Amino acid sequence: DERDAATLASIASAGRERSEQSASTRLDEELFGPMPTATEMPSRTGAHALSFLLFLILAPLGWYLAADAGARMFSGIASLAALGELLGTIVLSMILCVIARRSSLGAWIMGLLFLLIGMPWVLAPGITAKALQAPLTALSSASPFGENLMHHLQATGYSGRFVLLGVLLMGVGYISHSARRTGRSEEALRASIEAVNPAGALYSKRA
Repeated sequence: DERDAATLASIASAGRERSEQSASTRLDEELFGPMPTATEMPSRTGAHALSFLLFLILAPLGWYLAADAGARMFSGIASLAALGELLGTIVLSMILCVIARRSSLGAWIMGLLFLLIGMPWVLAPGITAKALQAPLTALSSASPFGENLMHHLQATGYSGRFVLLGVLLMGVGYISHSARRTGRSEEALRASIEAVNPAGALYSKRA
């Protein structure tokens, strides 16, 4: 009876140890195990919509601030307002670059829009001036801001800066899109190499 009792106690103790070990192993796996694998690519609809909306608002605002700052500085007199507008243009440009990093849709659309707006000023300035004379005159007569806006539109259009701005934005969109595609291709190549040669998937010893 004593031997049976000792055997049962030993079995119970071993069972408790195995149970504690199993619980500890499960906890370690949950805390330090690999992250769960995603089963599908996340949707990019939100990023595209946000990119389009912010570029639609911030790109024209950045253009106006840059044009107004340039007009103030052209007088040759130091102006805090001009410096403030220039700083605002820089901040908006940085924000647009960050947005383009997430989605290039807004840069493509606004670049194409600026390009289409600027082409008539460059290719047919006389016809464009006659066609826009009435609306620009009405805009100028509406308020001092409208007069200022008319001046910037004409200066930017006739100088070809609308065309340059459109090409620049489309270039930003192209670079953003190309960089994202290159990154995906490199990650796919890295995963393929890691399957057969993990050490060869690193660019350098530090990587």
